[in-house]
Amino acid sequence: MKVVEIFNSIDGEGKRAGELTTFIRLFGCNLRCVYCDTPYGYDIEQSDYREMSITEILKECKKYATHNITLTGGEPLIHEDVQYLLRALSENNYNVNVETNGSVSIKKYFNFDGTPKDEYKNVWFTVDYKCPYSQMSQNMDMDNFDVNKYNYENIVYKFVVANLQDLEMAKEIITKYIFQKNEHINKNYNNIVYLSPVFGEIEPKTIVEYLQNTPELINSFTPVRVQLQLHKFIWPVEQRGV
Repeated sequence: MKVVEIFNSIDGEGKRAGELTTFIRLFGCNLRCVYCDTPYGYDIEQSDYREMSITEILKECKKYATHNITLTGGEPLIHEDVQYLLRALSENNYNVNVETNGSVSIKKYFNFDGTPKDEYKNVWFTVDYKCPYSQMSQNMDMDNFDVNKYNYENIVYKFVVANLQDLEMAKEIITKYIFQKNEHINKNYNNIVYLSPVFGEIEPKTIVEYLQNTPELINSFTPVRVQLQLHKFIWPVEQRGV
């Protein structure tokens, strides 16, 4: 597999923000978001990736004490053998978060009832929705967001927003696809939604104020939260390996 870097740091965002995590960054991405902060994850001129076997990746991960793994990129799910890497990590009892850009289907990792398949029992997904500012909205696989149709469980949905237009788009997708529609099911899928600012483009308080004035985004089963990227406040914004 094409590996850009493997390093240990804190998870800077999402439901385990602040926890020590080992990151595996794979090379290559099928999207080109205007705000991408890891172009070395897909740009051959900026990257010095190396080919590693799954055994070699596991050996590298075992150097660190934590059992948290974040698989990221680029876009990790475009790799042909990524399912075998995920199986190996799960079988070794790592708690694996897959950061995916929303354009690649996650259906094959789930059973028909929305639970993860046995071979991926320790794997969960953080799925981005690319809002208009990214210029990549047209590439989204909407099946990834349709909780009402596929009953996806334990998903983290992330909307990176830069302006009011992005916030309005996020509201539309969240209320139409992610929030539970059938009140009689009364089931908690344990999904979470995060709204995250494009660094330097929108004040976080603007997102908070939007939530305060948008009752449609208050949901008893699926919380909507504002998040900041912790690592960008701890280290220089452009620093790699953190």
